[in-house]
Amino acid sequence: MKTGQINHNVGFSATSGQQRKLSIRERLQQIAMSKQEGELNHPMLGKITITSNRAGELVSLYTEEKLIRLKRLLFQPLGERED
Repeated sequence: MKTGQINHNVGFSATSGQQRKLSIRERLQQIAMSKQEGELNHPMLGKITITSNRAGELVSLYTEEKLIRLKRLLFQPLGERED
């Protein structure tokens, strides 16, 4: 055996196992705690960029079931909404 080398079969494969997807509410909580603008991958609306303040408001106001049914307009801050 050569020294200074690690065999290819040591460790874990990057593709093994299943990855759990975050719910909308969990992702909004992450964005709210990060204090930065983040991207939410909504199952019906697609990718939405959302501010941390608005993410915090949505988490406090809506349940997971209602978050799925919201319109894209409600994910934007109040000052940026177009009528």
